[in-house]
Amino acid sequence: MDGRLSTPELSNVPIRSIASGNRRNILAIVSKTELIDVMTLSARISSRLDSQGCDQKRTDEAKIALIHNHLPALQAAGFLTWDRETDRVELANHPALDDPRFHRFLESEADRMDKALGALAHEFRRVTLTILWDEQDSIKREALAERLLEYLDEGGFSSSLTQRQLAVDLHHRHLPELAAHGFIQYDIETGQITYTDDPLLDEIFQTAYKVDRQMTDRLSEFLRGLTQSYQETSRQSTALFDWPDSWRVSYDG
Repeated sequence: MDGRLSTPELSNVPIRSIASGNRRNILAIVSKTELIDVMTLSARISSRLDSQGCDQKRTDEAKIALIHNHLPALQAAGFLTWDRETDRVELANHPALDDPRFHRFLESEADRMDKALGALAHEFRRVTLTILWDEQDSIKREALAERLLEYLDEGGFSSSLTQRQLAVDLHHRHLPELAAHGFIQYDIETGQITYTDDPLLDEIFQTAYKVDRQMTDRLSEFLRGLTQSYQETSRQSTALFDWPDSWRVSYDG
């Protein structure tokens, strides 16, 4: 046992599903129409990718990727419904699709958006980044592990991890990934972690959240709200990872 924690709750399926420019492109296209067939969607994707217009070979490639990769993933995340018999696609009733902040992510052309959303799709990395962004200060690996355990407890997660085990997990998995993407500086020898003032993450934070509450709580609401779209969300709750008030509606998936 190496102390690593891997549970479905810690991976945000909806955010992970749009940590792909192709899938954000698909959602952006479908959101502009009530119903679209797969071939038309493939042609529009091809046109977006090629400034010279729609190319049949590229369209065929886009269709294959849609059928075998992107549509199943977006449907599993609750963003789209895909009728395989009629081959038609439409938006599902995921609450995030009613949020203009979310649509700004879909329309973003930032080169590193895939990496940023991929980093934010896991609770440990998300909380690490929001703590550093909000406090604008360095933090030791052990202190970060302590903060993360507090968040797990407040969020209702059940874990047998000790602070030391969590620090090991951060050291071997999450911190090196964030450092490799340039979001943090991580001194392996001292265990010191520092936010790098990344402009893309700044843009994401400033786009998604208001300025009247602690940033970590706001990011928890926005991203954890997407993950909890598979649960009944109309009940009142005082949990840290609760939906924003505007998303407090029942969702059947």
